[in-house]
Amino acid sequence: SFQFVGWSNLPDIMRVVTFLAAAAAAQESCHAIDASVSDAWCNANCNHSPPNCPASLCSCSPAPSPGPSPGPSPGPSPGPSPGPSPSAGFKVTGPWYYIADGTTTNHSFASPPAWMQHTQNIVSLAFMDPQELPSGDSSVPEVFKATAKTFQGMGQEVFFSIGGYAYSGRWGWLQDASKSEAAGKVAAAMSKKYNVGIEIDYEGGSDPTTGLVAFVKGFRSVCPMGTCKLTMDLYGGPGGAG
Repeated sequence: SFQFVGWSNLPDIMRVVTFLAAAAAAQESCHAIDASVSDAWCNANCNHSPPNCPASLCSCSPAPSPGPSPGPSPGPSPGPSPGPSPSAGFKVTGPWYYIADGTTTNHSFASPPAWMQHTQNIVSLAFMDPQELPSGDSSVPEVFKATAKTFQGMGQEVFFSIGGYAYSGRWGWLQDASKSEAAGKVAAAMSKKYNVGIEIDYEGGSDPTTGLVAFVKGFRSVCPMGTCKLTMDLYGGPGGAG
């Protein structure tokens, strides 16, 4: 239920507001000094709380203090002003495009549905068979290669989705750290070759933590942070994942 915040709480509220304003003002301007990371990575991680800002990777300086307040604004200009343009860096998560069951079955379409050409800017091509992944580039379905180019030609970002509910029992290499690390290197090579991100859609049931840590280690040894994208579903089921 709603509770009124009395005047006695005002000093505490003002302290919180002052703290937040000071924190916002303390943002630093950072840039990469090592090719393994990007400026965006440095800005995001060095300004995180707590910060993750290795001096060997990033260099930061305090953000410039704001200049004097501008004078009175001029009167309205004639004609309607344009609406706000979308931020260039903003990404909206898109759908899974189910077009293959590993390399055994393609569900090919002549072209992506019309709505997929306009309603998202990220698409995950589904699904690669995790058991086939260690075999290398031959584990990429042919329809993935062609469809990735189609979406990239429309300016969309593409991920190769590995796994899915139908392949819940085909992650044997995750039980071995060295095999998992090798699989990560294979996935990274695919990411670089086809200019795509990699999505792990693990719905295997058992705890995959140790194997996934080794997989990420292998992946990042080939594709350092900021060069290739790697993601994993936090929850999955036959009706979808999130």
